[in-house]
Amino acid sequence: MLHTRRRRLLSLLVIFLFSALLLWLFWDCAVWDIIAIHAIRSPAHAQDAVSICVAVKDDMDLGEFVNYHLSIGVERIFVYDNGSSPPLSRQLAIFMADGVVEYVYAPFFFFKFIAPFIFFRSGVRNTSLRVYGRCLQKARRDKFAWMAFIDADEYIVLTSQQNETISQVFRRFRDHGGVELYWKLFASSGHVKRPATGVLKSYTKCGSTSITKSVVNVKHTIKESDNVHYFVYHKDHPAVNEKGQLRTSDTNFKSFDDVYINHYCTRSYEDMLAKVRRGTGTSKRRFNYFNWAENIATDTCPILKPRATKYTKYS
Repeated sequence: MLHTRRRRLLSLLVIFLFSALLLWLFWDCAVWDIIAIHAIRSPAHAQDAVSICVAVKDDMDLGEFVNYHLSIGVERIFVYDNGSSPPLSRQLAIFMADGVVEYVYAPFFFFKFIAPFIFFRSGVRNTSLRVYGRCLQKARRDKFAWMAFIDADEYIVLTSQQNETISQVFRRFRDHGGVELYWKLFASSGHVKRPATGVLKSYTKCGSTSITKSVVNVKHTIKESDNVHYFVYHKDHPAVNEKGQLRTSDTNFKSFDDVYINHYCTRSYEDMLAKVRRGTGTSKRRFNYFNWAENIATDTCPILKPRATKYTKYS
C-alpha cells in the first residue's frame, strides 16, 4: 500500500515538473515557431535606453514599424505574436538575427487558458495586459531605462530639429514615472484597398485626440494597470506629459510639441475589415470605429519619414 502511494506521488511530481517545463517553453522559448531566432539577452547599451513592448497578430506592416523605431534610437523591441498565421518571425527574421527584436509566439489559447495560471490573474482577460506584465520583467532583466507600451499601428514621433534620438529626448524625464504621449489619429486617407507603399507614405489624413499611451520609466513603475493606456507608478514619481506637466485636466495636459504618437488606427478599408474579423488585444473591433476615425481625421499631416538604417527594404 505504501509502495503504491509513493509511486502515485512520484508520478504526480513527474507530471507537475513536465507541465512546468512545457509552460516555460511555451512562454519563453516559442517552441511553436521552430524558425524563431531570439534576441541575444544582453543588457541595454545606452544609459537611457528605450525599448518597446508590442502584442500583435497578423500585421503585415510590422517590419516597417520595427525599422522606423530602430531608426529613431529604440534599442530593442519585444514582440509577442498572438497566433499569427504564418508566424510573424518570418517577417522579422533579419531583425531577430541582429538581436534588436526578441520574439515570442504565443497563440490565443495560451493567453486564455495558460497565462492566468502563470500570473495568478485569471480575472485579467486582456491579452495586452498579460503581455505588458511580462515585458516589464524583461525590461528590468535587461536593464532598460524606458519601455514604450504601444501597438503595431502606433509610431512615436520626435519633432526635434537637432536629430535627437529617443533616448536623448526621454533623458529629461528621469525623475518621472512615465510620459503619457498623445495620439494623432490617422484614418484611411481614402484607401479602399491596402496600398503597396506601406503605412507611413500612404496615410496623411489625421486629427488630434485626447487619448494617450505610456512610455514608462522602468525603475519608477510598479506594474501595469487594468487599462492598457496607463500604469501604476511609485507615489513620488507620477507620469507627466511631454512638457513635464502633471495631469489636472485634459485641457492643460494635451500637447503635441516635441514627442507624440501617430496612430494609424484603421489604415485602408480592407485592413479595417481584417481588424474587425480578428479583434484586438482588448476587445472586438466594431465597424463604427472606422467611421469614428474618419470623422476625426480631417486635417492633412506630413508624411513621417524614418531615419537611415541598414534595413533598406523598409526605408
